[in-house]
Amino acid sequence: MLNYLKGFCQLKILLPSLFLLLVSSCTRLPKARIPVVQGHPVWFAGAEKYSFRGRNGDPPLHVFFDFVPFSNRDDISLNFFMHTPAGSEHAYQIDLLSGRPYKKHRYCKQDDVWQGKLSSDRPPFSIGIVPRLLDQLGGAQKIIVYGQAEYYRGKEGSERDVSHRVRVVGAVVEKFCRKYPCRRDGEWESKLVLVAVDPMDSKFSTTKTFAGLKKLVHWEEAKVFLENANGRSFQGDISRPASKISGHIEALDALKFAMNKGHLFKFNELQVMRYSCEKLYDYIWQGSKKIRQEKKLPEGERSRQNFSNFFKKLNKTYAGRLKTCAKFVRPSNIQLERERHWFFAYLFGFLKMQELGYVFLCDKLGWVENPYNELKKGHLVDYKSAYNNCTDSDLDIAFATIPATMRGLMSKKQAHYRYMTYDFGVGGSHEKIYHWVYNDGKDLLCEGTSRRQKYSQQTISRMEKKGPSDDASEIAFPQDVSWRPFSAGEESLFMD
Repeated sequence: MLNYLKGFCQLKILLPSLFLLLVSSCTRLPKARIPVVQGHPVWFAGAEKYSFRGRNGDPPLHVFFDFVPFSNRDDISLNFFMHTPAGSEHAYQIDLLSGRPYKKHRYCKQDDVWQGKLSSDRPPFSIGIVPRLLDQLGGAQKIIVYGQAEYYRGKEGSERDVSHRVRVVGAVVEKFCRKYPCRRDGEWESKLVLVAVDPMDSKFSTTKTFAGLKKLVHWEEAKVFLENANGRSFQGDISRPASKISGHIEALDALKFAMNKGHLFKFNELQVMRYSCEKLYDYIWQGSKKIRQEKKLPEGERSRQNFSNFFKKLNKTYAGRLKTCAKFVRPSNIQLERERHWFFAYLFGFLKMQELGYVFLCDKLGWVENPYNELKKGHLVDYKSAYNNCTDSDLDIAFATIPATMRGLMSKKQAHYRYMTYDFGVGGSHEKIYHWVYNDGKDLLCEGTSRRQKYSQQTISRMEKKGPSDDASEIAFPQDVSWRPFSAGEESLFMD
């Protein structure tokens, strides 16, 4: 059973943050049309230096950590958070660091990449995540929900900050080709997508199986949508499949698989993770500040510590831990310490470049691909020793060129990260994200067009010229921020 917080309710532990979490997990809204759980911000309710505050001084709600799934195998139900309602014009994602939704792209009608059928330009179901549950690939567990479409479409902004109780009827396996071609089945990455119904919708009130659902909906249409809605790979002007849906699992087995093969964060684990990450962030920030301060001293009074040695120690000792922290725990509050915030933005960008399979070669002074070697079961260049011979000046170049390298990957339609501050633009969530968000580089091929939908030639030209844009998806990194170098004699390039 995953309703593990019930035990805490009975113990009545008098911890403020836990009390708020229990209230958010147990309180029901009596006037709602369907059972909902109102969210209360707890994950960001700690020290203010690690997270910004809203206009009223309250911390933001983290929709992944501040809700609980309360899975029940008796009626095969759980709570989920909806980020993309049925019929939505735009696709949204949840950023796990900020815990807020952001716009991924706009949907459009396109020919089915597999069979040539015309796919729908709007999802026939609502899309969301299961709180605190990671899937087999380390992302938030995806769930699609049939029923109460008009209700979900009517929720906007903060009105969506609630979780809903739904009944799982099964699951499908979603496979993804990250880098074309994927000739063997093992080259496709696989994850489970839960399929559920809203039992408060009379149409689905008695639906408990996947077979029963297929009698009530056009499942083939849903399958085509899932296989096309997130884009496809391209070889020149020829498009290739990037997603496919295979098989299905019935309800109870689906729920067991999701819980056993994924990862469910428990309360104590979250507390320890946040505390240890914040301590690591403070250690890194204080160490970097000390190095900068010593640069101002006469040579005879300086220690032997420099940024390259400090970074090598971080890379060898804390790389794995820092990667986890960078995914889930905020390092700063830009409202209080702008310089600390942008320092960690660049540091996280360095980690993201490595996640994409790139390494900075200090003898070449450039980022290059670092292929994975199947025989070695590791990358061609070992990341732990890759920077042993780097100087402060070398690393300054490595960090300073991250935004331009990401822009290059973006313009070439390759997998990349872009730093999102505020999700503005048409269809944007208008949420503060302030984090690197992933883009797989796949494009939609919209009906009636000869070009891909996500990035037109005009968009690429604007990125190259660094011109203004009204779409957050076109910007790789804020143009008024630069890396502040550690090299001796360099003036600060950090800009507000």
